[in-house]
Amino acid sequence: MDSTDQKGSKKSLYEFFSEIPPMSSVRRFNRVESYVPFIVVTVIYTALIIWISVFHELWFDEAQAWMIAKDASLYDILFKIPHYETHPPLWHLMLAVPAKAGLPYELSMKAIQILTAVFMVAVIEFKSPLPNIIKVILPFTYWTAYQYGVISRPYALFAALLFLCASLYMERDEKPVQYCVVLGILSLTSLYGLMIAAMIAAAWIFKLMLKYKGGFAKKFFGEDRARLISLLALLILGICIALTVWPWSNTAGMLKSEMSVGKLIRTLMNAVFVVPSESFFSTDLYPNILLSSFTTETATLILMAVRSLLIFVVIFALPLKKKRLTDCILPVLGFMAIACSFSMAHHLGLFFLLSIYCFWIGLYGSERKKEQDAPQLAAYITVGFIYLLAMPFVWTIMSARSEIIYNYDYGKDMAAWITENNVQDYNWLSVWQPVDLTYTSYNISLTTSAYLGRPVNYNLHGGFSYCIRDTGDHEAALKEMQELKKLGAPDFIIANRRSEYKGNLTAIGVSGDYELVCVTNGGNIDRGRCFRSVLGIWMNKDNKKLPSVKAQTEVPEGFVLED
Repeated sequence: MDSTDQKGSKKSLYEFFSEIPPMSSVRRFNRVESYVPFIVVTVIYTALIIWISVFHELWFDEAQAWMIAKDASLYDILFKIPHYETHPPLWHLMLAVPAKAGLPYELSMKAIQILTAVFMVAVIEFKSPLPNIIKVILPFTYWTAYQYGVISRPYALFAALLFLCASLYMERDEKPVQYCVVLGILSLTSLYGLMIAAMIAAAWIFKLMLKYKGGFAKKFFGEDRARLISLLALLILGICIALTVWPWSNTAGMLKSEMSVGKLIRTLMNAVFVVPSESFFSTDLYPNILLSSFTTETATLILMAVRSLLIFVVIFALPLKKKRLTDCILPVLGFMAIACSFSMAHHLGLFFLLSIYCFWIGLYGSERKKEQDAPQLAAYITVGFIYLLAMPFVWTIMSARSEIIYNYDYGKDMAAWITENNVQDYNWLSVWQPVDLTYTSYNISLTTSAYLGRPVNYNLHGGFSYCIRDTGDHEAALKEMQELKKLGAPDFIIANRRSEYKGNLTAIGVSGDYELVCVTNGGNIDRGRCFRSVLGIWMNKDNKKLPSVKAQTEVPEGFVLED
């Protein structure tokens, strides 16, 4: 489609829009080759996440990883816990260095997270062919700036390694060892990393098959021994990791094999039509809802599907043009396969990162040069990506505001209250649900324990300071409750409501008169929304030997503990 200027000469639509002042400014900025803007972005990003991290209270996932790193044996970290966590042990091993050295919990967790997040952004700024305008916006979007920038998980490291793979894409045949090393470390970051690394390697081999055609076997096994050995090593590593993280029969939370055909189809549809929309636009999937359990109104699902299809067009257009669609679709399908099994709201950002990966490798020129050879299409896709990044950028602002105003978790305040009143050495019960001492028996007190540096409650499932995510053993639970009964009525109870701990005391076979002495609040922040809740401490009034404590019992408006 053409337009005509004042002199009557015809211009392409691309040239016409490129001369509009905002677009012409963007084009000039995209031509800047200096590293100065990227250094400035990296410095500002680092300062931003440090600032937000100051306000962040470490929550359950972060406390769980730290307590595993601190208290689990090296053998359990490598060979036992991955079956329950369904994560390779790399993150726990990284945390084990400061945790087992006795370094401070909060400072250590945040320092490691900030370092990996800055590493992620440095790869974007200094290794990517992304347009300069994208390099400026991308680091400050929700998934890179907050969810994987502030909250301590292995996904910033996952992103950095995924982007390093993208940076090596054009040289992978010349540098197979480096490429496979990066893929190997990527596979150690998470179950998603394992599957995506496997799919990236599979796409690479598929491209080699197309390249060599009839002589594939001879050339693949005889032409480049470094590449062959690297891929074989990657295969062996992948198999070992898969065996290490394969869920045991009593692992909780995984997709059950008896899932109905209807639910399986719905889960697949959610992966294809819900995940892209939720990564960039919508916020209908709540933080603790599995993708397999997500349902919504038909009209909302149709809108999500339309958005998702448009997102697929944007992220796959350039790879399709460059005949690299396989390199993009296989990793995305690998992600969706794992998402169908176990995916929550914080995993949605992995699709976001894969979208950047697809755009990244699509920007490279032909197979033997890195210059852009589809500038008009790349310009249109860049505009599309700027639009896609708009809402995640807003989510960052909303999430930072919520982080500053609200507590993310109860644990820090509760640990401070316990320490201030010097009551950490008394008998503490943490409520469980349901009445069978499964891993949920002390979820609510784990963050408090991490801040205290030791378990606060005595009803530890299996005696572990961290959570063992198993489905529970009823006979073992009965024995544990019998042991709790011998200890008598607890001195303090941590619970969300009075009715919760009453049921627990009945199950144990003890009783007591308790008064509320402390109320703390927390709020899970997801894409700008804050899901607030409260947690209370009750003290045994019948035990006259307990010290007097400073009551802190103001309940936020809209919440109830004394039901």
